Amino acid sequence: MFLMKRTGEVVHGAGRGAGLGFPTLNVAVADFELPFGVYVGWLTFEQKKYSMVMNWGGRPTFGEEAPVLEVHLLEGSGDFYGKTVEVEVGPKLREVRRFAGVAELRTQIAEDVRRAREFFQSGTL
Repeated sequence: MFLMKRTGEVVHGAGRGAGLGFPTLNVAVADFELPFGVYVGWLTFEQKKYSMVMNWGGRPTFGEEAPVLEVHLLEGSGDFYGKTVEVEVGPKLREVRRFAGVAELRTQIAEDVRRAREFFQSGTL
């Protein structure tokens, strides 16, 4: 079950995800016609598939509205910078929204990760 697949190059971001305890990969994709939101999905690199949570959209908590595709892998790690990966988008968890601060954002991301892990275990949200 997926909404779309796209390939893109992993590029450097601001490092905020790691600072929040949820490191992300920023993936530069073209032709990404998807409503903004937080989704579950899969990232494929060198024939290995990783489950993930991804944010597609702006980062309103930080005052940034330009769309960015940020991926947090639920397992695994590696040096992906400058590499081409495939992103397979699954069900939407929630809308992108502004949080009162970093602590509230961190709490919500932890909940997103929990729900994503539940999805990968049960197949439902």
